[in-house]
Amino acid sequence: MFNGINIFLICIAWLPSIESKPNFQFICEKNISAPFFTTDHLNNFYVVDKNELILFNADCKKERSFSTASTFTIDAIDVSDPFKILIFNKDFNQLLFLNNQLARITDPITLDHYGYYTVSAVCASAKGGFWIFDQANLQLVYFNNDFKEQKKSTHLNSFFQDGTSTSDIVLLEKNDYIYLGIPEVGILMFDHYGSYIKTLPVKFGSGFQVVNQDIIYYQSGQLFFYDTLSLEQKSFALPVDNVLNARIENQLLYTKQKNTLLIYQWKNTKSLVEE
Repeated sequence: MFNGINIFLICIAWLPSIESKPNFQFICEKNISAPFFTTDHLNNFYVVDKNELILFNADCKKERSFSTASTFTIDAIDVSDPFKILIFNKDFNQLLFLNNQLARITDPITLDHYGYYTVSAVCASAKGGFWIFDQANLQLVYFNNDFKEQKKSTHLNSFFQDGTSTSDIVLLEKNDYIYLGIPEVGILMFDHYGSYIKTLPVKFGSGFQVVNQDIIYYQSGQLFFYDTLSLEQKSFALPVDNVLNARIENQLLYTKQKNTLLIYQWKNTKSLVEE
């Protein structure tokens, strides 16, 4: 098992030196028409097609799948812990957890039963519970591993003025921080108690990742890196055109076109470790 230093060095090593154009080596491609995909730190990728979740390895080989009732669409998924995967359905206001075999480890958790009837976004917590964004009260709420409410943010009304939409909100936890992405506003950053820290001026489009201190997101044919400490932003063009979305895991680049997902190995001509 890796220790903390090894994990840190692995995370740092793959990050590009943006000034040096990265080289890419094609690995594989998979014909996939479903619009949404995500990745985990084990280099697997997950495709969501309405009520079906499909897991592929980094060689584009299908490993397993999970299906729900046809009326239960999968609207959001969090694979930050691939051994405890969270999926969420907005219409039923329910979430449930799966293991790494895509088998249920909880019954559906109906948020209506806890007094939250309009939840726009959810994410898993490294502490075992989960966070929700309560659209009615414009608050973050944390539930522990026993599904008991423990923490709340202040009301975030000031960020939702002039009819700001709550339908495309993105919520994730990383490195003891909570990130609430509001496309028209930016990314709000909170500590693990739900206390607001600052707003990052990142217009991220459809989604974003957090790796170390960087916010990473795809937009207009390029992958952007926003440094949350220096507040600098850099980008580079992808090795393929007509990309709808892109993600990175370790030294792999995943790009999604309309009907195809392609994986490349990222080979830097100059790594940050060498600088």
